[in-house]
Amino acid sequence: MIITSKSCRDKLYGRMFFFKKNTIMTNENLQRMMVQLSALDKEPYVELPNYDNFKNHSKESEVLINQNRRQLEKFKFFINSFDFLNDSQIYGDYLEFGIHKARTFKMALSCAKFYNINDISFHAFDSFEGLPDFGDTLIKQWSPNELCTTVDKFMSLIKDHGLYLDKINCHKGFYKDSLNNELKASFQNRKAMMITVDCDFYYSAVSVFEFIEPFLQHGTVIYLDDVFAGFTKSSMGGTLQAFREFEDKSSFNFIPHQHIGWWGRSFIASKLVNPSNK
Repeated sequence: MIITSKSCRDKLYGRMFFFKKNTIMTNENLQRMMVQLSALDKEPYVELPNYDNFKNHSKESEVLINQNRRQLEKFKFFINSFDFLNDSQIYGDYLEFGIHKARTFKMALSCAKFYNINDISFHAFDSFEGLPDFGDTLIKQWSPNELCTTVDKFMSLIKDHGLYLDKINCHKGFYKDSLNNELKASFQNRKAMMITVDCDFYYSAVSVFEFIEPFLQHGTVIYLDDVFAGFTKSSMGGTLQAFREFEDKSSFNFIPHQHIGWWGRSFIASKLVNPSNK
């Protein structure tokens, strides 16, 4: 007989769409319809919210429901990715570039614990002062110093989560300065099993990709969180363009892996037999 936590089982599998009571005034049927989605046996064959369902709907409830949808997509992705990595026996460290509110960082902690991975360190790379100033605000929520989670706040969130507390490493600074050879050497040739890139801007992503090559191994999962976020004419192609430029120079091939909502894509690093043929 295998003994496991029912709450752990429910969260990872059967009840990912169970809604807890929230403090934001919203219509729970609207929340369910927009997040869970339900099929009908007659026209229009899918349950759609109507006039009554939008009563009490506000900007706050829009944000709540959107976050429900997005974070569920991300958590399913993390579960699937760690399942792939564990099944393929690809182990190493977890690196995350851009850690605002520690949401995906905590997902990585939970998934690593679920698969009983012990020889792992977790690395958080961030300015911890908000977004950099590149002289052009692509979208209003990406203004300089916005999306700030301080080191103290980040560690408070991690301590509340309670996992791998002795294996957390914070690397503070804007990437063009902090991602340097000295920091690279401090990893002592450790490899990464998964790398999350959530840094919004093209120039930030360029610095990340110039840094990560030594940490890659055959099978490393790279998650690009903001492939289509901030998709403006002045974005210079954002994270995806920076990744494509990195892909051209890297000694690895990158196999498309999973689509995460409308915004994210993941790739698996594959080692070339003869990189010169790339």
